[in-house]
Amino acid sequence: MAYTDEIKDFLQKNEYQVIVSSEDENSDILNIKIPQRKIEPVIEEINISYRCCYGDKESGIYYIVSSSEEDFIKCSPFCIQEFIELDILRICERIEYDSSLVCFKLNGKTVTEKKFKDRFFKYQLTDKEQKIIFILRLIIKSIEHNGEFPVKADYDEEEYESAYNNAKSFFGI
Repeated sequence: MAYTDEIKDFLQKNEYQVIVSSEDENSDILNIKIPQRKIEPVIEEINISYRCCYGDKESGIYYIVSSSEEDFIKCSPFCIQEFIELDILRICERIEYDSSLVCFKLNGKTVTEKKFKDRFFKYQLTDKEQKIIFILRLIIKSIEHNGEFPVKADYDEEEYESAYNNAKSFFGI
């Protein structure tokens, strides 16, 4: 743990830190700052802003990448946290950045990942939603690794369909 803290301090001093932040724990907006990278894979600084919508009529994530136009991922309210966390992991993987070194900030102060998630993501999963998230993770893993989908007959049909439809929305299928 101390070694990781030393690395985080070094990255912060050199302004090379992936930062996940929210200005207010009552906010529905989460921001990610990805620093410019000058070695392979070279990237310019990227800023992503997510706005979480937990409404009955419109549930999902609005997002803007740098200065592009706002886009929307329609998904069930219980998938919002899963999709944002997955996006953070995918970004880190793409830029070859260790996700354990991500800095989390709430109200401008550095906090632990757990504290950030507990304060920002307030949606409490039901038992059924936890089962759907489990199936969703299996489906996403199979899509990303060109594997076989989980066998539908092994799961509750309604839960499987919900997971499948949310995965399709996330991947824009």
